[in-house]
Amino acid sequence: MAAKYRVIWWEPIRETLPESIEGLKATGILRPAFWLRVIGISVVVVAPLVAWMVSAYPGITLPWGRMLATPLLMPAVLLLYVAIMVVFPRRIEIRPEWIHIMHGQSNSRIPRERIDGIWIDEPNGCSPRLIVDCRNRRGEPRELKFVVGRSVNLDDLAMLIGMIETSATTGTQDVGYELPR
Repeated sequence: MAAKYRVIWWEPIRETLPESIEGLKATGILRPAFWLRVIGISVVVVAPLVAWMVSAYPGITLPWGRMLATPLLMPAVLLLYVAIMVVFPRRIEIRPEWIHIMHGQSNSRIPRERIDGIWIDEPNGCSPRLIVDCRNRRGEPRELKFVVGRSVNLDDLAMLIGMIETSATTGTQDVGYELPR
């Protein structure tokens, strides 16, 4: 029976939360001007539709309360979704064949053929970070950074990184062990 080479961890929230909030600030989603633009664009799009419905169907009764509540509730629903994505960290799984990233309902798997470089960075006073240089499906370069959890054995992670780098640089599928089935 083949040994199973893999390392799995959840990113520690105490270190990813400040980064997530900074990322949200960069998008502008926390600014009131963003929400005013969203509501303004919604009104510009919906008002002509409502005017057309009223003129096309003269006796129509519209649920005005619901129609007015929707643009006001949408920011709350979006903020709830963003809060859930910030509070629940990513789950990272590293195998010699691929890296699997799970965050909420989204999953992405990066096969080793698309990995250009992978290493562990250990900044002073912080948890180690796994940095992956890879290409997306269109071949565009991207850099991913993951905070490594305290429960992760860094020696096992370094061994896996070596397996991924060896197979990615030589272009071979044989990394010196039998793949688990």
